[in-house]
Formats: sequence, structure tokens, C-alpha cells
Amino acid sequence: MHGIEQLAQEQKKHLSEKLSKFEDVLIQDSSIVRLHSSLSEKWPAARTRTIAAGVKVGLLVSAVANGPKNVALYAESTNELKTLHMGPWIKNRILLIDLGFYKHQLFARIQDNGGYFVSRLKKNADPLLVNVNSIH
Repeated sequence: MHGIEQLAQEQKKHLSEKLSKFEDVLIQDSSIVRLHSSLSEKWPAARTRTIAAGVKVGLLVSAVANGPKNVALYAESTNELKTLHMGPWIKNRILLIDLGFYKHQLFARIQDNGGYFVSRLKKNADPLLVNVNSIH
């Protein structure tokens, strides 16, 4: 925690002119970390047939702070969506997320809180474009 606090206090970077409308660009992702098998009762692994331990490390990284904004540990079996808690903190920020976070309800909560997001589309998506923000 001390290291994360130190990173957060370092000189902040500035977003490019094209992104100056936003306060920050954030990236959310998580990774599975294998632990010693003696921790299997507290942190059981989800994707193994042997006794193993593992945790999911959820990380929210800020482009402006050039480092982590939030780090949290979850059970390995925790759904990606449950590692991201949407709220007023997203206002005027862009969130970059992968398909593990793809859910229309999450997108609506981001918009309701005044935020923005970038995600790939699922293969079966059939989007309807309702507006074009730039003309070339």
C-alpha cells in the first residue's frame, strides 16, 4: 500500500490535446496469480483438478497518475464485472476495458455517472450508430 501511495503522489502527466476534455484515462483489468498450495483453503483455485491456490488481482491504472489507482484481491472464481464498482469517480474519465467487462448495464452506469468507456464489441453485437462525433 505504501508503494501505491508513493506512486499516486508523483508528478502527474498531462493528457494530449485531443483528450484534454477528460480528467483521466483509466484501464481496468485483472490477472490470476497462483499461490502456494498451503493457501488453498483460504484462496482455492478455480481452474484446476489438483489442490491449488490462486487469487484474482484487480487493477485500475491511471494514465495521468502513471500508475495504479486501485488494487484489490478477489477469489479466483470472481466474475470480472464484480471487480469494478462504478460510481461518481468515473465522471469526465474514459475507462478502457476488455470483453470480460462487456455488459450493457455497466455501460449504462458509466454513462449515468458522467463517464465514458472504450471496449471491443462482442462478435454477435449488432450496433446501431446514432451519431458521428467527428467529420473528416
